[in-house]
Amino acid sequence: MATAAVFSCCLVLLVALSPSSADDGPYGRPRGYDDGPARPYNYAYSVHDDYAGTNFNANENSDGKNVKGSYQVLLPDGRLQVRGSGKTF
Repeated sequence: MATAAVFSCCLVLLVALSPSSADDGPYGRPRGYDDGPARPYNYAYSVHDDYAGTNFNANENSDGKNVKGSYQVLLPDGRLQVRGSGKTF
């Protein structure tokens, strides 16, 4: 009975002292961190290896508000799978 009471007290203290902001992750935000306005970006990559039979690529573009992108993968049976193709994420 006493062990259960001690355990309950420790659990209550642990919850009470834990960080209250769940959206900042387990370590919280660094001091002085500011997201600021969203910035435009783009990236792309591609891998094509005839010897290994590997062929895939992806790209993503953002104007700061909308993000669009796609990826392509050459499947083992020779079909090309395409996803995205300019859709907004």
